[in-house]
Amino acid sequence: MRLMALLASVIAAASAAEPAADYVRSGNLEFVLRTHRALVAQKPSGNVFWSPASLQCALAVLGEGSRGGSAEEVAGVLRLSPFRGADSRFAALHALNRATAQHLGAPVPTEPAPDPDFPQRVFAYRQAGHLWVQQGFPIKSSFVDTLKASYGPEVLLSADFLANAEGERLKANAMMAIETEGLVPKALPQGFFDHRTRVAFADVVHMRADWDHPFNASFTRSEVFTAEGEGRVEVAMMNNHRHVRYAAFESDGRLFATPEMVPYANDDNDPRHYPSAGGYQVIRLGYYGGRASMLFVLPVGDGKLSAFEEALTAPKIDALLRTGQTFDCRLLLPRFKASADWNLVPALQKLGLESVFDRDRADLTGVASPPPPLYVSDFLQKGELEVNERGTIAAVVTAFGIAAGMGMADRTKPRPFKPRFFADHPFLYLVVDDVTGQVLFMGRVLRP
Repeated sequence: MRLMALLASVIAAASAAEPAADYVRSGNLEFVLRTHRALVAQKPSGNVFWSPASLQCALAVLGEGSRGGSAEEVAGVLRLSPFRGADSRFAALHALNRATAQHLGAPVPTEPAPDPDFPQRVFAYRQAGHLWVQQGFPIKSSFVDTLKASYGPEVLLSADFLANAEGERLKANAMMAIETEGLVPKALPQGFFDHRTRVAFADVVHMRADWDHPFNASFTRSEVFTAEGEGRVEVAMMNNHRHVRYAAFESDGRLFATPEMVPYANDDNDPRHYPSAGGYQVIRLGYYGGRASMLFVLPVGDGKLSAFEEALTAPKIDALLRTGQTFDCRLLLPRFKASADWNLVPALQKLGLESVFDRDRADLTGVASPPPPLYVSDFLQKGELEVNERGTIAAVVTAFGIAAGMGMADRTKPRPFKPRFFADHPFLYLVVDDVTGQVLFMGRVLRP
């Protein structure tokens, strides 16, 4: 209900053609799943980390500046419904992105540290947008105004790519290094700006989020993780008993009937309490402040993560995002870090976005008109993520450039079932906004 109330007020103000709440549960999840598969195809035997929310923001900006077939291709990648109404078809998406950034970025009330040995818990989320425009370039005011509405007036930055492209790149990287607290120190590689660049855009996301109930580091110990393609390896595994939202599903996506109570002498490892081969378990760990959470999706038994990913559908993801009840779970989760360094052009082309990268076919007349021939010269995403006993730290930069072409228990009674969620083999993870439903970060761990 909170989701619908928040989005209703934002979208009504935007007069968007497509309700954002519907998009979150349909087109957005299709976009997330299709893009994840395209990135996994580039690294089939490696860990994957990326930010759907940041890429979605960048694509919405590109879509706002596109016209004709190019706009249709951007909308197709985002899985937006056909245009209906007088406003931009990307209006609902801008409204959704604003709602997510405003909701997560609002200050979280502080509370005393629960224990003198633990630091004050933190939840901090920041999103910024930067639009660099070549001095004197006739950019459309309507395009700039749309970005100012989403990112604020500070989004617009004047640049001199013709005389000092490298200096502009170094300055941009220094600014975004500060915004990401040093996690992404060199977002734009050498050559990203050059004398042909006329416009560039970057979406910057940084999150520092402590668990609502942190893991005790003294319980972390070395455990065996069965890595796909590598066999058994030793990793640092966080260990805890805690109440979490838990659900289990059959291979076809049907909710598995997890028992709430079992005979006292019954073993929690009893396979009858878990889905059969091809099924999967899901837990949701909340962050301090109650605004976002991290989901871990674990195939049952020795199921291959790659096969599980191929069988995923948008309705299955929607179900795992919305389903679950609280259980006292025994948890084993590895500490891990992940990096993103994507040239997104091949993946976006595979998803159907082609014309914008072709100087002869790109239609970016929503950016400038009448322009010199414009096309997208680069499209990238860089970032870092760390998951540990305290919580999660993540930062991502998504950028594209536009160039000119030129008691004693009673053992006779049932007891509560305590599911085991042992992430000792490959798994998926998603960080989501619990109000808007946006998938902020996503990835896979084949080997921590």
